[in-house]
Amino acid sequence: MHTCPRGWGNGQVTRRPGNARYCCVVEEGPSIEPREQGSGKHGSRTTCLWLGAVLLATAAVYWRSLAGELVYDDVLLVGRNPYITDLSHIGTAFTRGYWDFLEVENAEKIGYWRPLTAISLTLVWHFFEESPAAFHAACVAVHLLATAIAFFLARRLTSSTWIGGFTALFFGLHPTHVESVAWISALNDPLFGVFCLLSLHAYLRWRDNGSRGLPVLAVVAFAFGLLAKELAAATILLIAVLDLGRCPAGTRRARPVRWQEAFQYPLRAYLPFVVTLGAYLAVRMAVFQTVWAGFERETTHFAVDAWREWLLRAEILGGTIQLLAFPFDLNLFRVFRPYVSLSDPKILAALASIAIFTAASVAAWKKRWRPGLFGLLLIPAGILPVLISIQSLGRFPLSDRFLYIPVFGFGLVLCLLLRRLPGPIAWIVALSISIGYGRKSYDRIAVWRNEETLFARTAEQSPRSVYAQWGLGRVYLERVRSTADPGYLTKAFAAFERASELLVEAKRSAPEPGSHRAEWRTDLMVTSQDFLQVNLGLAWCYIMQAQLDPTEGYATPIAILNELIRRVSDIEQQVHEARELGIQVLTDHLELEKLYTALGVAQRFGGDTEAAEESFRRALSLQPNYVEAHMNYGRLLAERQAFAQARGCFQKALELQPGDFETKLLLAQVLREEGQDKLAEQYAQELHALRPNAAKPMVILGSLRFARGEASEALTWFERATRADPRDGHTWYLKAKALIQRNATTQAISAFRNAVKWAPNFESNYDFGAYLLMSGAVEEALPLLVSAYELAPEEHIPALRRSLIDNPYHTADTLYRLGAVDLRRSQLDMAESFLNGALKLQPGHEGALLLMSRLLKIRGRHNEALDTLRIAASRMPQDFSVHLEFGLYLLDQGRFEESAAALVKARAIGPDTDWDPQMREDALSQIEGVLASIESGEARRAREESKVERADER
Repeated sequence: MHTCPRGWGNGQVTRRPGNARYCCVVEEGPSIEPREQGSGKHGSRTTCLWLGAVLLATAAVYWRSLAGELVYDDVLLVGRNPYITDLSHIGTAFTRGYWDFLEVENAEKIGYWRPLTAISLTLVWHFFEESPAAFHAACVAVHLLATAIAFFLARRLTSSTWIGGFTALFFGLHPTHVESVAWISALNDPLFGVFCLLSLHAYLRWRDNGSRGLPVLAVVAFAFGLLAKELAAATILLIAVLDLGRCPAGTRRARPVRWQEAFQYPLRAYLPFVVTLGAYLAVRMAVFQTVWAGFERETTHFAVDAWREWLLRAEILGGTIQLLAFPFDLNLFRVFRPYVSLSDPKILAALASIAIFTAASVAAWKKRWRPGLFGLLLIPAGILPVLISIQSLGRFPLSDRFLYIPVFGFGLVLCLLLRRLPGPIAWIVALSISIGYGRKSYDRIAVWRNEETLFARTAEQSPRSVYAQWGLGRVYLERVRSTADPGYLTKAFAAFERASELLVEAKRSAPEPGSHRAEWRTDLMVTSQDFLQVNLGLAWCYIMQAQLDPTEGYATPIAILNELIRRVSDIEQQVHEARELGIQVLTDHLELEKLYTALGVAQRFGGDTEAAEESFRRALSLQPNYVEAHMNYGRLLAERQAFAQARGCFQKALELQPGDFETKLLLAQVLREEGQDKLAEQYAQELHALRPNAAKPMVILGSLRFARGEASEALTWFERATRADPRDGHTWYLKAKALIQRNATTQAISAFRNAVKWAPNFESNYDFGAYLLMSGAVEEALPLLVSAYELAPEEHIPALRRSLIDNPYHTADTLYRLGAVDLRRSQLDMAESFLNGALKLQPGHEGALLLMSRLLKIRGRHNEALDTLRIAASRMPQDFSVHLEFGLYLLDQGRFEESAAALVKARAIGPDTDWDPQMREDALSQIEGVLASIESGEARRAREESKVERADER
């Protein structure tokens, strides 16, 4: 054995022969290297081998994160943050809040001031621009640096390279660190962790050297940590814990802590840290212009009583202990439950964890196990700011990233305990734990690969989180936009429906008006923002559905959005009036600009461009920096060929989200249309260099060459683009036009087929149909021209209708489709003409019969309508909807016996199995209600009363 003249041992003591005093010693343990801290050539080589192995293992696990995309907050913090795109903004990092690039309503809720993190992001952007791999590499590099410092700190604490090595390895590989390292937005955690650990190491070294002078390096590191993240304020407490647990220099006895000995030279030791913290707070006061230094800002109003808030603190502390010991339940969205009883299993588990932790800390104190005591106390001390300011944690208060420093304390305690085992067993157990940590972290990193994997996993883990469900729906909608895959649309509908069901459940659990929120006995955390986002998401689903299937139309999303705008406007008016009366109101900022933008998109695709422009203007008047409004307004202006105005919209959007690929692409496209070919080509070349396999820049380059008459070169670009994205219908359309110029008829027809398959719009259908007509393939052209008629803008309808009327190759199906289109457009004469033509060719055409009955009903020709609908019902004997419609129509006309017979038949058939369960139940309930009213005579009386009322009105 070796005595420990300073520093710490493994906490065991031994009685010297003939001496009743106890000495602090370090056992030889399982380590095979010399006990010295790297003194001499052999010690230095051992240190290098240990450190290299630890860093290599950590890097090998986190290398996987370099393939990750921008996810969640990254999309804003990196993708839409103009402050990090120019080195000239570095100075402003010290004079503004970290999230001040957001809209004022959102930014003023966030009291984060992190200039060092902002500067780090700026430097990465300066050298690599919007390269996710570069930002991920920066996160990994900072984490490796923190791991290296953890090695040296643990080794200095214990005088053991073995303990230092495995503590650092546990620290580097612990699964709770994945959130901090694989998520770019959490860069501040490893960054402040570096300086916190460095401050502890420098302070311990200062103490070991006799506490001479001031701990300058420790204080400087502390200051840098504060500039990285507010959580670094805990360093002051960690310094005190370090003094409480360390063996003072020259002390050889493991005796009870003597306060004067532990906290030597308190002014020199602590005053510089306090002064630094005071200066930090003073600067924050100036930045946020409040004496509370921005800490009064609350991102989340839990609106629960004090008892629930204390239980939440217990959940956070107990959950921290559980995650450190058993890092299995890794989840970005651990939901806050407004109501929870003391007997709840999770609460009991948290309280039990705290009790065990407290008992362990007391035992360490009584047994004078100073290094273990430090490691244990470091856990609550490291998250103390979190426990104090729970209102600033957001709606998911227990996050893995808060555990960055506590992991070091846990790893240290674990290594000290393993050191007590026999040598080979200690190695085997330590390596097994490291491998387990590494495997778990490696698997967890895959979850952070992109937004789809992240939100799918979190929604699965938190099925009762409304936020997670509508967040997943939002991600699926983005996938629909980029892939046009209807499968993603189905998933988006399902996600928003799940969120909607949770909202309904929460609403049913709401307390009576005037009662306190504490009486809301539900585990669901919902806000007004959730109601907005869920309904907005459903509206977007219907918009996307209409884009994928033009026959659906945009009436449904427009109706949803108009109603949502009305409700939100009423709420905001009530809030405004209440605040004018001096009533304090807690509510989220309801982003009306998002609703108006979505409404504008629906109106634009629905053909009402004037209303769409008004909606976009309204959105921008509410929020001038709303990117989506600028983007969609620009698209509308480009369609109107107002290219200069469209360019202004896209340039503003690019200013708000520098480097955004899609915005640059739209700008290049509008520049091409505007005739600024040189500038358009410059943008397209930049985009092509940035993403060589992206099809859109190739399309622009091909279009520019096609416009210059260079058909061969244009065709080369189009062919490359179709290989890059075979599902881009517009590229196939352009390729077909280039092939026509080269008289490659067969290839042009093949390209047109792909165009109408992947982009079934008016242009592709009309041009393909017209080309086939010119080629003499009249019959093949007809269905395409009918599809073009269905999709035609208003100005093209009359001419196209005339050409279709004169076409002699019509079938009943084509005439039925034309009639359906004109019926939707309320062109009743033309619709009746087309439907009559269909029924003349095929008298029993089911679709034409059904539509004709509805048209006749609209025109008030009820007897004809009923006769036609009766024929349709006889042609479709197993169609529930037709028999239900027939029965209700008969009821409306007072033909009760016939109505009852039709409804009984509909009930016997029953709705199809693919009906929504609620719709199925409602339809059957409606039938039962009508049959009951007919049987009781109530229906007859109601009709008679209705006749009297109408007579009185006349």
